[in-house]
Formats: sequence, structure tokens, C-alpha cells
Amino acid sequence: EVDIENVKFTNTDRVCIRTHYANDINIRNCDFRNIGMAIHLRYTCRAKVLGNTVIDASLHGIEFWGNLRPNNVWSKTKCNDLIFANNYVKNGGAGAIWGAGAKRVIMSGNIIDGAKDVGLDPEYCEDVVITGNITRNCYNAGIALFFACKRVTITGNTVYNNSVPKNKDESALFTMAQRKLTKEEKKLPWYVRSGIWLVPPNRESYPLDDGHEDITIVGNTIYTVSDDNIPRRDIWIGAESKNVRIESNTLSGHGVYYGGHHMVNPQNLIKLGEQPLMIDNMPTPDKPKF
Repeated sequence: EVDIENVKFTNTDRVCIRTHYANDINIRNCDFRNIGMAIHLRYTCRAKVLGNTVIDASLHGIEFWGNLRPNNVWSKTKCNDLIFANNYVKNGGAGAIWGAGAKRVIMSGNIIDGAKDVGLDPEYCEDVVITGNITRNCYNAGIALFFACKRVTITGNTVYNNSVPKNKDESALFTMAQRKLTKEEKKLPWYVRSGIWLVPPNRESYPLDDGHEDITIVGNTIYTVSDDNIPRRDIWIGAESKNVRIESNTLSGHGVYYGGHHMVNPQNLIKLGEQPLMIDNMPTPDKPKF
């Protein structure tokens, strides 16, 4: 077992703490300011990242990575039993707290204030709980799921959907979030800007991506601002998501939408009705042929 506690990192453009095939790691009460990335857990199990402060990360804030891609297929989850709790991340690069390829992940009690892509973001993960967090100033989504996540509970979070891109930023993952929008671009219907976003399948990166499954979105508060005429949504559920329950969320009038496929302009998003909602692989008119 390894404990890293009360260490301060400042003014470095590198990863400050990186683990590789490590187990039983505790990172507590460390301070990271003006850095490349605070923490990168790679192929790591039984790790706790607790009570850390991250301010001004150029790449990402806190990242875990357990994905292996033999033959260009995401087929491994080499991280498990990860806890990210009570961390404060301000201006956390593209992803404030995020990662891919893990089983049994908890994200709880974190405060996220600024991300150039997404705030809290499990990708290709199973058995995840995201609860009691606060996110704001995240370009594309406060909470997002990518690449066929399964059995995820999102509950009791407060998401403030308010970020407006300003100057060009090369670390942002989505080109439309890298600079101030033109008048024409503000009208594009596919622009993300969601409080909670379940991303549609991306079979270019992951041919076996068949959508998210067994997702609970209950009891969250999502406030979506209406400034700058940028299209925004409280919740956007990507096409091919299965067994998604949406219930008892407090929304701000920007609705729950379903649909959209990777590399297809989702002009045919379906605005759903009142909660409770159960979504189970609803058809959409714009599904591409593979």
C-alpha cells in the first residue's frame, strides 16, 4: 500500500503523479497548481483519490486509464475499485475527472469549476456511481458517459450548464468548443452543451460500441442558462441507449432529448415528455449504415 499525502506541485507542464500497474494507492490532500495533469492512474486497482485541489491544468485534471485496444477493439478494463471523492478541480483542462476502461468506480462529493470538454466522465466503464457532485463551466457536459458504459447510477448531483467558449484552446477535444462561435455556428442543432450527456455510439473508435445500458439518472438538479443563443439541453441521451431511467430530476426548462449518431448532424433529436421516463433503444430516423 502506498500513501501520497500533503504534497504540493506548482508550475510544471507534466503529469505530477502517475501510477502504472499499481495497487492499493491513496492520494490525499495534495495541491496541484498550474500543471499539465495532476494525477494519472494507469492500469491501477484499489485507488482512492481524496480531498485534493487542482487549479489550472492544461491537459486534464485527474485521469484513470484501464483500456487496452488489441486489434483496435476496446476489449479490456484493467482498472477497478477506484474512488474519487471530495476533490476540488478548477480549470481542469479538457476533462476534470475522467477515464476509460474501469469497473467499480465512485465519483462523489467533487466540485468541478471549469473544463474545456467534460467535468465528470467515465468511458467504457461498468458499475459506476456518480453522486453528490457539483459541476459548472464545463464546455460540453457537466457529466458525460462515452463508449458503452453499463450499470451507471447518476444521482443527487447539481449541474450548472453555463459555459461559453471564448478564445481558441488547442486542448479541447471538440472543435466547436475551441473558439468563440460565429453567428451561424450558434444555430447548429448538434452543438452539445448539455448538463448530462450520454454520448451516442462511436464505432469509428470502438467498432463494438452498442450504446449505454442500465443507466439511472434520478434526483439531480440541472440548471441550464439561456445566454448567447447557444443551443443547450438539460439532458441528452444518445441513440441506442438501453434501459435508461430518468426520474425526479429538477430541470430548468431545456428538456430531455434523445437521439443523435456519431458523425451525423442530429437534426432529428426527439424531445421527450415529462418525467418519469424510460428509454430503451428507441428508433431514430438518422441512424447511419455501417
